[in-house]
Amino acid sequence: MFEAVPIRPEAKRNVLGPIHKAGFLSDTAIYALSADQQLSIYPLNTPESNDRGVIQPISFGDLRPTAQCDYVIDVLRDLHQPYVVAGSNLSDPHIDLVPLTANPRFALSTQNVVRVQGAHGEEIVRSAYLDRSAETIFTAGEDGCVKSFRATDRSVEAAGQQGSFVKETKKGKAGRFKPY
Repeated sequence: MFEAVPIRPEAKRNVLGPIHKAGFLSDTAIYALSADQQLSIYPLNTPESNDRGVIQPISFGDLRPTAQCDYVIDVLRDLHQPYVVAGSNLSDPHIDLVPLTANPRFALSTQNVVRVQGAHGEEIVRSAYLDRSAETIFTAGEDGCVKSFRATDRSVEAAGQQGSFVKETKKGKAGRFKPY
């Protein structure tokens, strides 16, 4: 059963700009990703922790320099660990799954990045889903395509290894809606 826990005035302050994505990282923490690529992790406030004062969020700031990307797509929660999904679409189109470790505190692990080379080409990837049981990453982009990438495909590569898992389904911008 849920119990209402009052929010103290000092806890209402928004550390981020407009929230673009949010979700649970674990049973004890949630994440918020802002529209300007900033990430914060908020420990859940319980009646017990509320007695100890306001729990401050863990703020990563702008993730683009750390993740070496053009934009951040989302944070995916896997059974084993969460990943920050970051994309680049300019000089070297790809998306990266950057592990978000929790021990001893939350940090990005830039050593064990999984890269999907090519991804949606010059188009921005807006959504990603990781199906660990099928070893598949599904992406949706501004090109209007949903793509799947498997660990056995050639376009997916683990840090330091050759090979990738990209499966091209459509090339170019033909057929893309041009609103202006």
